[in-house]
Amino acid sequence: MNGRSSGKLYYSISEVSELTELEATVLRYWEKEFPQLRPKHNRAGKRMYREKDIRVIREIKRLTRDEGFTIAGAKKRIQEFSKGAKIAEAKMDRVTPVNNSDLPPELLDYLRKELNEIKEMLSAEPGCSIKIQADGTDTQDTVNAILKMVENNAGEGE
Repeated sequence: MNGRSSGKLYYSISEVSELTELEATVLRYWEKEFPQLRPKHNRAGKRMYREKDIRVIREIKRLTRDEGFTIAGAKKRIQEFSKGAKIAEAKMDRVTPVNNSDLPPELLDYLRKELNEIKEMLSAEPGCSIKIQADGTDTQDTVNAILKMVENNAGEGE
């Protein structure tokens, strides 16, 4: 397979293993180590992974295999990301999309860093563009728009 999922709702462990190029034993081990990775189980008790689970697996793989993080380090990094995402989500619930200049500078720095990493990952693969909205906006456009908003708001707070 080409490393991309097919848009199915659920994937078996063997399909995820093939998609991510990881052994099933590694996937089962990571489930025990990373609370963010919790695939559902069907009536027969077989794991049924969702797109969200596959994204988490790919991030764990990137951190441990490409970036050289230990399991403990990857766990910490993913927890920081989850915590940052929850903070951002809570802040965004209280702030209009037009004016989020009251976000803390450290959160803006964190978002800027993460968005730049996403942007690099997207631009590293030619033709990488995943449709995510009904209006046809792709991931790269969305990341660029959010990054621009973060940059503009960081400048206002300084």
